[in-house]
Amino acid sequence: MLHVACYFALRYIAIIVIIFFVLYGFYLRSRLWKTENYWGEVRKDFFRRLFLLIKYALFQRRVLKRRYAGVMHTGIFIGIIWLIFAPLILAINIYVIKPESVILGIGNASAVFELLFDIFGIFLLAGIILALFRRHYMKPESIESKKGNFFILYFLLSLTVTGFLLEGLRIATAQPSSAGWSIFGFLISRALTGSWFTLESAITSYRLVLGVHVLLALSFIGMIPYTRLHHIFTSSINIFFSTLRPMGELTTPFDLKKLMESESFDVKVGTDRIDDFGWKQRLSLDACVNCGRCQDVCPAYAAGRPLSPEKVIQNLKNQMVAEYRARGKKKDSSNLFEGIIGEDEVWSCTTCGACLEACPVMIYQLDFIVDFRRMLVAESKLDGKKTEVIANFSEKSNPYGMPAIDRANWAKGLEVKTLKEDQNVEYLYWVGCASSYDTRNQNITKSMFKILNKAKVSFGILGIEEKCCGETLRRMGEDGRFQQLALENIETLEKYGVKKIIIHCPHGYNTFKNEYPKFGGKFEVIHHSEFILSLMKQGKIMTNKKLDEITVFHDPCYLARYNGIYEAPRQLLRSTAAKVRELPRNRELTFCCGGGGGNSWYEVPEKERISILRLKEVEQTKAELLAVACPYCVTMFEDAVRVRGLEGKLKVKDLSEIVAESLKQ
Repeated sequence: MLHVACYFALRYIAIIVIIFFVLYGFYLRSRLWKTENYWGEVRKDFFRRLFLLIKYALFQRRVLKRRYAGVMHTGIFIGIIWLIFAPLILAINIYVIKPESVILGIGNASAVFELLFDIFGIFLLAGIILALFRRHYMKPESIESKKGNFFILYFLLSLTVTGFLLEGLRIATAQPSSAGWSIFGFLISRALTGSWFTLESAITSYRLVLGVHVLLALSFIGMIPYTRLHHIFTSSINIFFSTLRPMGELTTPFDLKKLMESESFDVKVGTDRIDDFGWKQRLSLDACVNCGRCQDVCPAYAAGRPLSPEKVIQNLKNQMVAEYRARGKKKDSSNLFEGIIGEDEVWSCTTCGACLEACPVMIYQLDFIVDFRRMLVAESKLDGKKTEVIANFSEKSNPYGMPAIDRANWAKGLEVKTLKEDQNVEYLYWVGCASSYDTRNQNITKSMFKILNKAKVSFGILGIEEKCCGETLRRMGEDGRFQQLALENIETLEKYGVKKIIIHCPHGYNTFKNEYPKFGGKFEVIHHSEFILSLMKQGKIMTNKKLDEITVFHDPCYLARYNGIYEAPRQLLRSTAAKVRELPRNRELTFCCGGGGGNSWYEVPEKERISILRLKEVEQTKAELLAVACPYCVTMFEDAVRVRGLEGKLKVKDLSEIVAESLKQ
């Protein structure tokens, strides 16, 4: 009996040691984040965060968007989670509740656990096999095949196989009445039964396999915080603490109004060192699993630009770990623009949000990019073109550098009321810079004017009092001037008592809806696709002809991905076009036109234009008409049509233009 007592004593000592190493490992990881006031974050919006945790961590909502990788990862994830917590539950059942108890309302507890162990073990085994096949044979470009990753997979495979073998040997030796509940264990025991395999040899084998399996299991648990397996917990923590602000709202580095009141402008804007990151950003760096999904959907990477959101996050993560390890050696935080992050990488981003939508652990990559841009702007590290664009905003309140007096030239000859002339209107129609100054996009405004007049909508415009909403400025990193424009616009709108705003530009729509409320501008904002559709449903406008062209709709990133408006544009098209087809990437999975994030105003090194990549998808549908709902998309795609030599074969039109042409007279 002495050797049995020693065995149990050693096992419990090993468990205590492993628990210590696990807790110490996670303590070390948490020091990477420099957590502060996280209990306040836990108490704040707890149930919203719990819902995110259940939806995206437990049920793997984003992971499952990719069928192969989703099934693979989910199998491994739920298998590991079960194998980590099930022994604890079983121990409580045996030593606290007693083995005769009934749980889950199904017979003896051990029988239920035998079945569950088999089910989750099969999930784990299937996931491991799929993962090994993917890394050995499929070899996706975005997946790095490091030796450590293979080691973990083969380690898990060994743990799973010994677990099934152990169960088979247990049934072969003990022959319990509940053996049938363990499907694979029972099959293995039947395979082992025979004259060549005696009871004595089965007991010896069981003890040997048990020792190996326990050693593997304890080693696996112990190495979780010290290998990439730590993401089982860090990713879940990051999901719980992920941003709750609207997807289309950027962070606000300072409050200009408060700075002006205090007359103190001594504030650091932007980021160029790891130490500048807050604890949530550091946590999100540590949570990155290097899965490559953000890179796979990034239009900048697809176009051959020097940006991979995956590599940006991984490089920052590696630098964070390196600097943490160097603490005590008196090493200061390095300037990230000196070999870690390239300026061309930062300016390659179109802020389309594809990486945000794709990330299974809800890392907000855009925050890092915009913070880098803010630092470059603050230090005046800009080329001539970017400097000129920002100067145009400062001098003329628009990116074109055009005088305000010309802003309403499009309305000459039209009976368009301004709010200065008559503020007793129900809606303000916000025209925006592109459709005020760009000759091609002015047709969108004229089409909207025709539709609104036909429906007898009570509306007006600001005319020369309208200034840019500042969206491009903010995404280029000039937050001070953006806030100034926002405050000036809000003051103008409040002066006229504006409550409802119709906007056809998704970038302006997103700014008014998601960013202006932070500065006191709370309005009912309606995108023109939804407003026109509502006019149709009310019978205020009708169409009397359907287009014969094969038509496809391109979802603008800021309309679909950021604000979830998918169906209104499609319903409009179905009412005006006879042959409507879908692009392969649509709705929240749409592909960028390349014009966002200020990219319309400067050049970035690339192998192929983003707009042309998207246009090739349009060509595959045999479309004759490309319907869009954004002036940036009109500009980018019409330019791409010229480059591809498709004039006369493919037309690009805004939804308002299509509806205006189809109106019943």
